[in-house]
Amino acid sequence: MKQIALVALLATTGLVVPGAAMAQTAAQAAEEVTEAVDAADIVVTGSRVSTNANSPTPLTVLPADQFLKLQPTTAVDALALMPAMMGSQGTSSRPGGGQRNGAAAYLSLRNMGDLRTLILMDGQRVVPTINSNQAQVDAAVVPQLLLKRVDMVTGGVSAVYGSDGVSGVINFVTDRDFNGVKLQANNGISTYGDARTWDVGIAAGTRFADDRGHIEFSYQHLKDHGVVDRRDSLDRAIYAANTGGAGTGTSANPYFNIPDMRQSNMTFGGRIVSVGTSADSAALNGLQFTSPTTLAAFNNGLLPIVGGSLAPFSSALTVYNATSNPTGTIATGNVQSGGDGAYYASSSIKHASSADQAFGRFDFDLTEDIHFFAQLAYSRLVNSNQFRSPAFNGNASLRFSYANPYLWNVQGTAGTLFRSNPGRFFNMGILLLNAPTSQNTTETWMAHTGFEGKIGEKLNWTLTGGKSRSVINSEDFFNFRRDKFAAALDAVDVGQVTTGTPSGQIACRATVAYTGHAANPNLAGCVPLNVFGGIQNSSPQALAWLYETTFNRHVTRLETISGSVTGQPFETWAGPVKMALSGEWRQIRWDVTSNADPLDLAPDCAGILYNCTAGTTVKWFNNSFGAISGAKQTVKEGAFEVQVPLLRDQPMFQDLSVTGAVRLTDYSTSGKVTTWKLGADWHINDDIRIRATRSRDIRAPNLFEMFSSVKQNCATTTVDKLTGATNNNNCNIERPNPNLTPELADTLTAGVVLTPGFIPGLTLSVDYYRIKVKDVVFLVQGFNQNVLANCADLKGAPAICSIVVNRKDWIDTNPATNPILNTESQFFNIANQRTWGIDFEANYNTKLGERPLNLRLLAAYQPQLDYDQGPVGVLTMAGAFNVGTNRFSASPKWRLTGIASLDVTDNISFTWLQRWRSGLNAYYDPAIQLVQSKLPALGTTTLNLSYKFEDNRLGNGELFLNVRNVFNAFPTSYYSGQVTQPSSQPFLPEGDDTLGRYFTVGFRLKL
Repeated sequence: MKQIALVALLATTGLVVPGAAMAQTAAQAAEEVTEAVDAADIVVTGSRVSTNANSPTPLTVLPADQFLKLQPTTAVDALALMPAMMGSQGTSSRPGGGQRNGAAAYLSLRNMGDLRTLILMDGQRVVPTINSNQAQVDAAVVPQLLLKRVDMVTGGVSAVYGSDGVSGVINFVTDRDFNGVKLQANNGISTYGDARTWDVGIAAGTRFADDRGHIEFSYQHLKDHGVVDRRDSLDRAIYAANTGGAGTGTSANPYFNIPDMRQSNMTFGGRIVSVGTSADSAALNGLQFTSPTTLAAFNNGLLPIVGGSLAPFSSALTVYNATSNPTGTIATGNVQSGGDGAYYASSSIKHASSADQAFGRFDFDLTEDIHFFAQLAYSRLVNSNQFRSPAFNGNASLRFSYANPYLWNVQGTAGTLFRSNPGRFFNMGILLLNAPTSQNTTETWMAHTGFEGKIGEKLNWTLTGGKSRSVINSEDFFNFRRDKFAAALDAVDVGQVTTGTPSGQIACRATVAYTGHAANPNLAGCVPLNVFGGIQNSSPQALAWLYETTFNRHVTRLETISGSVTGQPFETWAGPVKMALSGEWRQIRWDVTSNADPLDLAPDCAGILYNCTAGTTVKWFNNSFGAISGAKQTVKEGAFEVQVPLLRDQPMFQDLSVTGAVRLTDYSTSGKVTTWKLGADWHINDDIRIRATRSRDIRAPNLFEMFSSVKQNCATTTVDKLTGATNNNNCNIERPNPNLTPELADTLTAGVVLTPGFIPGLTLSVDYYRIKVKDVVFLVQGFNQNVLANCADLKGAPAICSIVVNRKDWIDTNPATNPILNTESQFFNIANQRTWGIDFEANYNTKLGERPLNLRLLAAYQPQLDYDQGPVGVLTMAGAFNVGTNRFSASPKWRLTGIASLDVTDNISFTWLQRWRSGLNAYYDPAIQLVQSKLPALGTTTLNLSYKFEDNRLGNGELFLNVRNVFNAFPTSYYSGQVTQPSSQPFLPEGDDTLGRYFTVGFRLKL
């Protein structure tokens, strides 16, 4: 099967190898890249006055030809291979539940969060794709086909580019002078025969009007079939294992993993978990529906025993309690290994997605000194996934009346009980395995136009205007109203309730009028739903009446006007002084339309016997997002940057220069703030260069944090440390906070660059960094157990306690007189972040025999990454996998990427990519006890083989074969904690391979 899949892949790509000719060597390519980056007239990312040769800020450049060899799909996927990008969300990341575009690319430098990495395209901000979860920038919206390189600056750049550049900046740089026509196509497939991808594209460019003008455009279509249903990926052992967890994380009952995790208090067909009449318990309790007419015994799996072992089921074993049964008992109730319990079997491993991207640019020299340009970038991304099927267990189990006529056909004693006792009821736990599908469509336009010119011989100026728009349309095709669901479950026999004689006509009780019961006109049209034995037994008419498509449509508009004057107005004894004066006005606006308000409660439960309470039951089952109109932020800022040479051609001082930048920013939402940056660049000689920067950077609160819609969840459980009470089905209200202020960061970098003359072709760099961020915006959730515990310990002293927890006071310990009435979640400037580390980069151009060889190594060492979340506690993220309830990305202390490129012949080149990350602690908190406390290190290998040719008819071309994860290495699946949603996600460290060995073949052609 695997061989057939690969042959099919090669055949469908239609590769034909034409006659061979001379091809560009790896060394030539490296030399061209160096020339392009080091040229004096190119201003690189990270500064408006410095070139790469003397920039004090660490900069990594990824040329287009190199990232296409590493990852033949997109530059974004190639960026994710870099050590500094560990923690970024890419297109293979875990699903997002339909509310966040899980196939989006949210880039995060040094794992400090994607909101603290500034994303640019040709030096201009990429419009945020504000969604139902945050206001990130989706780097996947940047058209790929005409990219020249990607610059990655790992240092604070707020004084140069403004807010968000705390951990660094990613700048996608287009090729503004492309001439000719190029075509590309590739096709990929996994070693398991799934996750098929397609990519076709065309680009063209030409000069005109005696070279005064230039025009170029590109179009690219990408299709990724993904692995939408995990049941299609069970030939991968990591997913077939269905790993789950049990325990409480204490020394007496540590967390541990169990295979084939199931929840025994629900099944796919429904399990009776309690009976209203005790006399019926022996006959009914614990049985499961294996079909609409069959109640059968439940087959128990193995039980998780305190300490990490598994034992055969025994009703004598009880759930762990710290005081009454500390040893030899069940670690977590309703958790089993194997058996008939349910799990989220249909959740996606990888989204299905498609992308259409277009780019166009027009340039024209109006005069010798004035240049005009206009460019437009367009992107349409569509992705779909399956996440958690609706589950009803525990306190949320469903209640059914024996009078439900679907029960009357049940065989045996149970059926007799149902038919004979219509006034009784039972509760049932069930997972409705309906493969719920959501779809996110992201459409983005980014238009910029402007002028560039000269003032005399020493000054240059620019004036640019931009207008961008992103639209995210999130659709949930399987949402439903809880009142309609309850009404459909409450089926009756019309004859039985109206005349006392069954008629065989089954209807929703709410639609039938009989003595003492009025029909509810608001539920007219209700079709009864039979879920006994599984949701698949329901009629198409019932499902059509139940399911509704809910949506929220987010429109973000970004308008900018910017200008700058740069140049070398005068010189000192050591050389020219470079200056840049810039200013910008921008306004961002966010509007949301929605057909499902999260604050809506079930409007009318009249006529429904069970599972619905008017005024408290939330209307929609799946998460929704309310409408927003006119949320906006206006920003005015001005900046000045200077580079001053101090010494040149002196002993120990071949060149010494200092840089400085200051920016004053005025936010309409939070007022004025000043950022600044100082740097020094010291060339001791041709072999040794030392650089350092110190900066104050900011991240301003975004529109989502300040103006998001109010949401509520009335199914939270709180354990009140003050009174000792456990409160089920508390309501939690989530609100934005318009009074937020910018996060403030202090950044220090210091490094050395070595180009030893005794080893020609070798460049080494080592850079230390330290970043401290205060007033970090953090969502404090009142139902969080750490928040409740800290507020109880401090008697509610922090003012935040009275905001997020609604109760009488923090003194009365009587649960009857001082209950938790409800909780709130809100963003506050209450957290802090701190990290330090060392980045290494080595590049060596040499020869193997007579053949050019390029070796490149990038490594990141990050031994500290702390996130102080105020009342929630401190996350020690460095070297940890499971970092808190918000599931922050894993952060290995060591990350390495090695690249070796060899020109085997004049036409054939070979590239080897090796990635490795260090092992991980399974949990961020050393106080948490685990049986399996470590996740092993992981390394993956990618190989790329390419063949270049020249043909008089076809032009210059390249055929390639790329094999990712050659040795089919998977990370260890781990889940630390008590599992309440088994298999809802694979829970793998972000950045680790989720598909296994993957083949891509394709061609690139330049005419």
